[in-house]
Amino acid sequence: MTEVRIPTADGELAASLRRPAGDGGAPVPCVVLAHGFTGVRDMHLDRPAERFAAAGFAALAFDYRHFGDSDGEPRQVLDVRRQYEDWDAAIAFARGLDGIDGRRIVLWGTSFSGGHVIDAAARDGDVAAVVAQCPFMDGLAQTRFTPPRIAARLTVDGVRDEIRRRRGRPPLMVPVTAPRGGYAMLADAHVWESIPFMVPPGSTWRNEVAARVALRLGLHRPGRAAPRVGCPVLVQVVAEATGVSHAAAERVARAAPRGELRTYPGLNHFDVYVGEGFELLSRDQVEFLERAVGA
Repeated sequence: MTEVRIPTADGELAASLRRPAGDGGAPVPCVVLAHGFTGVRDMHLDRPAERFAAAGFAALAFDYRHFGDSDGEPRQVLDVRRQYEDWDAAIAFARGLDGIDGRRIVLWGTSFSGGHVIDAAARDGDVAAVVAQCPFMDGLAQTRFTPPRIAARLTVDGVRDEIRRRRGRPPLMVPVTAPRGGYAMLADAHVWESIPFMVPPGSTWRNEVAARVALRLGLHRPGRAAPRVGCPVLVQVVAEATGVSHAAAERVARAAPRGELRTYPGLNHFDVYVGEGFELLSRDQVEFLERAVGA
């Protein structure tokens, strides 16, 4: 594994590049990966990256600007437009790497980034395949997961943070997650309970995000780009407790011209990163990519 820096218009993305064993012959495909809502590389992105490398794919996992080891000030600001720019920069970087087949770039996104990869593939038009794992596809559909009293408080804090931004002041932070009954952007005890196994010691992840994102999530509907994605698309949906809309993800799988839907009974949203859940989903991802782009 090699640490690399990906240039953007105003700073660099921190990224980890893994190449398959024996790399140096014919150019290989490359899977570009990024995490979900406020997530960072050290929260188990090494696991799918290593699995792809073992199957003959290069893997490039990056942190978004303002998060993890990437540049971007102020910290913990989630701006969807800038994250889309980060995807574009990472794709261009992967295509320019020695030993990479630029015609076989794969996008892999999980949770919040599972929607990003649909929009990125539609914008790019030359991506070879997409994997959307437990994806966030429709912010409007997500509103039902937030209790009304918390949604109201997030809106107020979002407005306060937006005012601070316009006045050049530091962001107003809110928790990403909290214990049952607490106040947080993701008001789901299931998210809080995942921290012990999702966030390793020394992680760069922080349990806070600038509140302004609350004003924009309901309008974020990346799944609408699915009809414009011409490459093979694998959408993976778990059947149990989750903070994302199953129905929205299923609609994307149907709307994408070459979409495939796979559902996993008995798994919840965070089971897919470790243990049996990871093994099931990653096995299907590798099988899908071997069919879609070769190795």
